[in-house]
Amino acid sequence: MYLYEEVKNRIGSKISSGEYRKGDQIPSEMELAKRYNVSRITVRRALKELESDGILQIRHGQGTFVRNEENLNLRMLNLRGFSELETREKVHFKRSIISKTIIKDKELDEVFESDFEDEYLRLERILQDEKNKPRFKDISYFPMSIYKDIYDKITANISTFQLIKEEYNIKFDHYSKLISVIHDPQVNIELKILPSEPLIFVKKKIYDEKKRVIHYSTHYLIAKEVTFELNSLQFNE
Repeated sequence: MYLYEEVKNRIGSKISSGEYRKGDQIPSEMELAKRYNVSRITVRRALKELESDGILQIRHGQGTFVRNEENLNLRMLNLRGFSELETREKVHFKRSIISKTIIKDKELDEVFESDFEDEYLRLERILQDEKNKPRFKDISYFPMSIYKDIYDKITANISTFQLIKEEYNIKFDHYSKLISVIHDPQVNIELKILPSEPLIFVKKKIYDEKKRVIHYSTHYLIAKEVTFELNSLQFNE
């Protein structure tokens, strides 16, 4: 885990525990750097990540504040997985496994840029909130050549990202996403919404430090519950 990720998680934990509440101003970059014994650059990166995830709001000239938003919006463009969604929303989510199968698929061989016909664990899940309301559907694929014996290690409430990092010692480097608006009556039934409601469909690839595709997933989100936020670091006219 990178240093800025540790700082990010520690700040996120304070928000989750209620030490920093909605609308509160958190300590300055300098104070946080001293507290966690890191550079201000590391703190700044952590704060930027939390802002992108919709947890913090950086107000130039004023400071950094915990977002004061009552509505549950899924800012999925920046989220890494279920666990991060729980941390950001301060809500416990239930993961239900719909299916878990070993498959072969030539299209997946292309996605993972495999030179041979590999086998893949296909994991299909629904995420529900504390009221058992479905929030979104997730289908993930794991190459068995990379993740040996992963089938038996995945249970309903385990964090697959944490499993990848801790059991297989793989670090995520970057990811790419393709996003579209679709209609899928079957998914709408699973998410318990009207057949006419649109869905946000996301295809995500995650790469490791060697630029290998080490995780591929598709997500179905209820369109009206998704907030799109695009940030620019600099604007030049």
